[in-house]
Amino acid sequence: MEGRLPLVLVLFLVVAQSSAGYRPLEQYHSDGRYSSREGAGRRYVDHFLDYAEAATDHETSDLAYYEPQRFGKSTFDVTEYGAVGDGRTDSSNAFLRAWDDLCGATGGRPTLVIPHGKEFLLSPLSFKGPCKSKNLWIQALSFHSCNNLRVSGLQHVNSQKNHISINGCNDVDISHLKITAPEESPNTDGIDISASNHLHIHDSFIGTGDDCVAINGFSSYINISRVLCGPGHGISIGSLGKGGAYETVEEVHVEDCTFKGTMNGARIKTWKGGRGYARKISFERIRMINAGNPIIIDQTYVNRMAAASTASSSGDVEISDVSYKGVIGSSTDARAVYFNCGDGAGCRNIVVEDVEMTSAVAGKQLFAVCNNAHGTSSADRSPRVPCLLP
Repeated sequence: MEGRLPLVLVLFLVVAQSSAGYRPLEQYHSDGRYSSREGAGRRYVDHFLDYAEAATDHETSDLAYYEPQRFGKSTFDVTEYGAVGDGRTDSSNAFLRAWDDLCGATGGRPTLVIPHGKEFLLSPLSFKGPCKSKNLWIQALSFHSCNNLRVSGLQHVNSQKNHISINGCNDVDISHLKITAPEESPNTDGIDISASNHLHIHDSFIGTGDDCVAINGFSSYINISRVLCGPGHGISIGSLGKGGAYETVEEVHVEDCTFKGTMNGARIKTWKGGRGYARKISFERIRMINAGNPIIIDQTYVNRMAAASTASSSGDVEISDVSYKGVIGSSTDARAVYFNCGDGAGCRNIVVEDVEMTSAVAGKQLFAVCNNAHGTSSADRSPRVPCLLP
């Protein structure tokens, strides 16, 4: 495998844990943050923002640690430790021996090499730290067909595309991550999820040039909590239904998260002409800090290249049972709530409660826009949402 791509695993089961990463909320965990609903949410975000500001301020100095050094062994190929990539021979011990040597290395940029095009049979493994080298740069992690996966305490910097990919996995816990990429870098999603179920992302900082978390087709029971997102494009369900594809997402719950300086906040996007559904989705106790498009559903999502070919397509991915409760903060867009649903069935059972935001631009008033969106709103403060249809 060419280039600096330290870890791309084709595993049947991986358990990856490290004590070397950031743990921004450890102190807060003993703070009794759930003693009251509103107070707890505000205490949480204040504490987390202190951490995030410090992490961001030190990002430049942190990157100095990633400069390669010219001494010591830095490459650890699992096949040199006896791993056999035939899909039948158990290579667990070889992987652990390679990891132990890598973790003990102090020179260069230690890199675990899993040769491309091979499939390694592994028992349940735990790759543990702390490791000795300060030159930790994990550009991308891709997990496929994993059960009972645990990823914790890692720092990802400047991936060339998405940082972490979860595909076809079940029972996944991801926590205490710091993922960063320049705001202007395209397609650098923090965490991409597809065809996966029962996944929890929590207690992490994600600031990239694209979605902090993207939840793609055939995923369900996804819980995201205590994540600071920004910069980036927010937390997105979709896009779904590109090219008329049938895709489904359900039971996604986002709570106690903060969006700071993002292009979007809580977003659902589906392609016109797609099929399937996105349903049973909730955003609760969310704080926006100078976020664009804080609340947005776009059932006619297209890009410029595909606009002409999709504009005449019929049908929509059905969107229903979506709730926004306790969303507060500031919006850089006057249109703070945008439900742009298709001309067919539209969006059904949209619930807006306890939403209160102000404009980040002095003197601007916030408002909502709805197109064929059906639901209820009890929002009696800015922005009011009177445009929902019964």
